[in-house]
Amino acid sequence: MVNNIRNFYYLLKQIFILFKNSGSLKFNSEIGCFVCKKKINGVEIILPVRSRKILTRINNFGSSNDIVFDWIKDLSNVKNFLDIGSANGLEGIFVHNKYGCKVIFIEMYIPSLDDLLKIQYLCKEKKVDIEIFQGAITSKSSLSKVYNHSPPKSGGTFNSYDTKRSPFFFKKQKIETSYWSSGLSIDDFLLRTTLDFPSHVKIDVDGYESEIIKGCLKLLKSRKVKEYMIEMCSDSEKFIYKTMKSYGYVEIKKGMHKNGNWDSLFVKKNNKS
Repeated sequence: MVNNIRNFYYLLKQIFILFKNSGSLKFNSEIGCFVCKKKINGVEIILPVRSRKILTRINNFGSSNDIVFDWIKDLSNVKNFLDIGSANGLEGIFVHNKYGCKVIFIEMYIPSLDDLLKIQYLCKEKKVDIEIFQGAITSKSSLSKVYNHSPPKSGGTFNSYDTKRSPFFFKKQKIETSYWSSGLSIDDFLLRTTLDFPSHVKIDVDGYESEIIKGCLKLLKSRKVKEYMIEMCSDSEKFIYKTMKSYGYVEIKKGMHKNGNWDSLFVKKNNKS
């Protein structure tokens, strides 16, 4: 009972913050959930809200000390934006609405995929240029299980692919749910879909960033990507810095997280300012 009251209080608090900042929240019967409309840094976004965690993310998006937001609000010559580990699509839809570019969402977690499909539906009248891939991005093509280490809900995190232990933890975690999913490397994904190479790439995959980099060596070699924003942990640090440097990308910004992980912005050497 106490927990229910506390959760309800925190939900009301987030709704109040949203309204205070000129946002709106209305129930949409067509997709069966609430929909938030809000302007962030002058850019209007429309997102489904199916949990308090998602509403909190929306309210906090664009706050100070957010290196990812600082990056995406000032992109230059963005053509195709590749969002690997899209979650609820907040960063990607901001980029799309601000720059009018194609956004490619890649997400293996089914509740988050549902959020992305709802975004696509809500924006269909605006003829948005969005592509969605449901699956894992790995070092090579594969078929394996996705293990969810938290209850299956919108905004959930701590999922692992092909292993029962999330890289963010040192021991095996409880498995709440699981399902089979395909996996592709970035190089194979771009080859099979015949999509144009991205100009900007965001990677946020909770510890699997090394596997993704191993599978995008052709993309790195092409040097068509201007900038990579990669969330990293200590396990992946040495390999990623070495690989990015070997293909002519240098780190120019770094933003720490409270859990000890960080976001690193890599740019081509001839792009460095």
